[in-house]
Amino acid sequence: METLEATPLTIRGGSRTADKFAFPAANWLYFVQRSRHVLILGIVDGRLQPWDYVDERMALECTRNVITPSAAPALGNIQVVSIDVFPKEVPVGGHAQVVASFTNRSIWIGTLKADGELTQVALITLEEGFLPKTVRFDTTSANILAFAFNGGNVALIDSRTGNILWRKGDAPKIMGSVSLDDACSNFIACTPQGFELWNLENMARIKKFEQLPVLLSMPKHAWFSEQNTKVIGGTDRGCAEVYHVATGRVEQSLPYYLGGLVQSVATCIRPEGYLVAVAGSNGHQPCDVILWYKTKMPTRVATSSQDSWTWNCSFQVRKKHVTWTAYTVLVVLVILGYSAILVLFNETISYGLHQIWPF
Repeated sequence: METLEATPLTIRGGSRTADKFAFPAANWLYFVQRSRHVLILGIVDGRLQPWDYVDERMALECTRNVITPSAAPALGNIQVVSIDVFPKEVPVGGHAQVVASFTNRSIWIGTLKADGELTQVALITLEEGFLPKTVRFDTTSANILAFAFNGGNVALIDSRTGNILWRKGDAPKIMGSVSLDDACSNFIACTPQGFELWNLENMARIKKFEQLPVLLSMPKHAWFSEQNTKVIGGTDRGCAEVYHVATGRVEQSLPYYLGGLVQSVATCIRPEGYLVAVAGSNGHQPCDVILWYKTKMPTRVATSSQDSWTWNCSFQVRKKHVTWTAYTVLVVLVILGYSAILVLFNETISYGLHQIWPF
């Protein structure tokens, strides 16, 4: 029987800081030309800030200008709620496309070069009632998918002009978070009833994942993993859960030793395996991040109808793990920022959640 092992790494988060240092959204990309990772942070006051990761010093450095979207000064207090980039790995001579959404219903579209600054391409504002809680690039067309927090709306936006190409209104009525599969054909929506798998083309619900009744109706992240055969999502019961996409059933529980709400989950594919970062959400104590590492095993003839794996606990960081630890730092920043804004800082989103999603 095939056995997969994992090594969790615990990273202690800092205590609560001033609102101006909160990062509600983040995403990262890699420039082949400079062999450089860049992390783009969305600041709570609506600005976008790129940070370069310097391998030699294993540190993030702010060497590029912070950009303020052109609409921000006129529209007052806005916050970034989502960021995405395309492609994740930028070839030599190429540039990355960047999209960010805000609490004032606006979507900012821009570009970033290996040695350049963030440059604005378009800025659009959606109609009243369409809060683009999640924006994602369609990897098949490089256009932008915007998922509304409430109302069941999804829109496809031209990444070059900002024009809306199509709009659908029969998605889940509440989508606290959304994740797309690699082919951008299906998506997972976090609804008040739990995680649901939907088809993007015909907006039909494929299945609802097997879950215990929801205790805390805060939006939780779920991500596809292992060639889209698994989904890993947060819970309000002190763990993240691994679901099999075909059956919708739980295959593995990843415990979070502080218990309570596990709101943020992020996955990362490495040549030798998979990374899963799990973060709790608690406004009264620092947030810890648990990193699970799952090793890819050689393909063998299965001896049973169901694979199994073992998760071994170890808190040591070995030299061979330094490379993927650098990736982990970036992933950790993403989920720490997501948790901090929803639980501690993002009053706009929190108020909306309390009104629509009381608990």
